[in-house]
Amino acid sequence: MGLAPLPRIDEDTPILPSTKTGKPLKQDSVNNIVEEAFDLVISTLTKSGKKKQALDIAGASSHWLRHTGATQALDELNETMLAEELGHASVKTTVEIYVAPAHRDRIRKGSQRKL
Repeated sequence: MGLAPLPRIDEDTPILPSTKTGKPLKQDSVNNIVEEAFDLVISTLTKSGKKKQALDIAGASSHWLRHTGATQALDELNETMLAEELGHASVKTTVEIYVAPAHRDRIRKGSQRKL
């Protein structure tokens, strides 16, 4: 796509452009792509006899990926920056859902796991 290795502050090229218009894909389209990818993984795992792994993935969604990404970003961003990245109107939302004190240890341990 001719993009620089790192995004510029004024970058306006969509990460996921429509093949028809070149404009950014809408949220529903991105969700559909992610769901189709999960379905392919589940099908492949099932055919390979890995039913437990398939069941583990069956509960995944694009929102699950958002939470995973946000959790992993905790090592690099403070709560205010993370709230801005996620588009939350209030840092309170971010803290209560993503970085609640009761979950911090679990989050940090989980971020060490391979995806």
